[in-house]
Amino acid sequence: MNAQDVSDELQALFSAAIEATYLTRNIDGIEGCVDVLNRLKSASLSVSDIQRFSKSIFRLETLRTHKSPKISEVSQSLFDSWLSTLYGQGRRDQSLKPKKKKTETLLAKTERDIKDGGSKVTTKTLLPPPRRVAACKNPNSTGETEEMVELFEAAKKAADVANAKGILSGKADALRCVEAISLLVKMNVTPKPNEPRRMLERLQGLTKHKDRTICNAASALLQLWRQRIREDETKAASTIDMILHKPHQGRQIRGQGFKREPTKTRKLVM
Repeated sequence: MNAQDVSDELQALFSAAIEATYLTRNIDGIEGCVDVLNRLKSASLSVSDIQRFSKSIFRLETLRTHKSPKISEVSQSLFDSWLSTLYGQGRRDQSLKPKKKKTETLLAKTERDIKDGGSKVTTKTLLPPPRRVAACKNPNSTGETEEMVELFEAAKKAADVANAKGILSGKADALRCVEAISLLVKMNVTPKPNEPRRMLERLQGLTKHKDRTICNAASALLQLWRQRIREDETKAASTIDMILHKPHQGRQIRGQGFKREPTKTRKLVM
């Protein structure tokens, strides 16, 4: 099967899926819609396929909130797989390879300078000192934070493009922005209030976007992040308060140990 045949088959699948959205008033229509959505998911669309059929994908976006739980569940799984392809594989393939090459070049240059001996350039000038990591820090938190930043930047970029194109022409970009924000909602990571990228402030700007779907998604994420920040601050304050009160209680207990009551034996001797 050549590329044209694959494209025609995908176009037929999307046309069938869009048509099935209007036939979901009975059980047979629901089952037919679910079947087409599952076939779309098993097609394993590439990044270029998703971009080529972005208008059709946007028309299927309403199925995620369909009144039928079966349709909404299958469509949400389908959109998650597309988002994983867009913001996962393609992003990592483009970002990791150049970094690895740069690291190998840097290490090779360092080894040559060490062998030369007489050069003024040393290992310390080429390689930065290792950063200290807190003992209580979750080793997976760094990777999750990087993924959160990349997703947010992708959402912000898509929102800017949608804003530049306008409401009608920028629907596909608005969809990408909303999907990236939905993935951020699912992540158990929250930006710090004073972090340098000003993610909370920039997210608040998205709540005033002229596209209503972006406004609603950004507002929901902003509310969730603020709630998590308040919970973290309350937990930290409670921990500090508990630590401050522990030594005070300990001194009271130790002080009580020095009190001696007259015993019956002492009264008898006197």
